[in-house]
Amino acid sequence: APPALVEKLGVEGFRVYSYVFAKFPEEIELLKNAGLAIEAIFENEALNEKGEYEDIVRMSVLNQ
Repeated sequence: APPALVEKLGVEGFRVYSYVFAKFPEEIELLKNAGLAIEAIFENEALNEKGEYEDIVRMSVLNQ
């Protein structure tokens, strides 16, 4: 999975994002077990190593 992104929410909280190729359900389950939830699924959003577009799952967790 690519590095997580962090969005500052005011002074107290942060939302941590991770983007995962939908073809990796084990990675998605691992992130769910770490407390992240699926926010969105983007169809044909990112290029893979073969130059083909694939679906991406955006996950996040709010840390306050």
